[in-house]
Amino acid sequence: MNSKEGHHSWMIWTAREKAKLLHVHQKRKYTEEPYINHVEAVATKLVSWGFDDTHMICAALLHDIVEDCNYSFDLIKDGWGFTTAQYVWHLTNVPHMAGNRAKRHTMDVQRLSQAPWQAKVIKCADLIDNTSTIVKYDPNFAKIYLDEKKDIVSKFVEDFDIPNHVIKELVEVLENAIKELEEVQNR
Repeated sequence: MNSKEGHHSWMIWTAREKAKLLHVHQKRKYTEEPYINHVEAVATKLVSWGFDDTHMICAALLHDIVEDCNYSFDLIKDGWGFTTAQYVWHLTNVPHMAGNRAKRHTMDVQRLSQAPWQAKVIKCADLIDNTSTIVKYDPNFAKIYLDEKKDIVSKFVEDFDIPNHVIKELVEVLENAIKELEEVQNR
């Protein structure tokens, strides 16, 4: 391994360790599994799609630490560089004090629309992992959630920078979730 590869491996390792430390007491909302499983699933999804960019993997591991753990973008920039911090900024939801859910969603979509394609790909992996549990455990909220995510995906489909295989998988996951929700509601 050359020194550049070693540095990149070190960055990913430290991002994973920081995420583990900051999310240590957090559980997934519906499953009660350790929250770190979610961010690791997002990073793993990127690798399965063929993305090995260090900043993408680090941002995937760190994507929830600002909104969930009160960690700053400056600390992310200091530890993992401007590019990782930029991706995390685009992935971080605006705070609740910014307005009601609809207003915050509009602001989140606006922020994502200006994101580099790499951050959008990370968001796709995040949506895939989150969607897997919403319909099963909270069908009442799933309708709102899926409508919001369809809005995001409609913008992503227009974005030719996001690889087709990523969009295809995300659309498939959301379509299956919508069908599953319809089945649940028809019971």
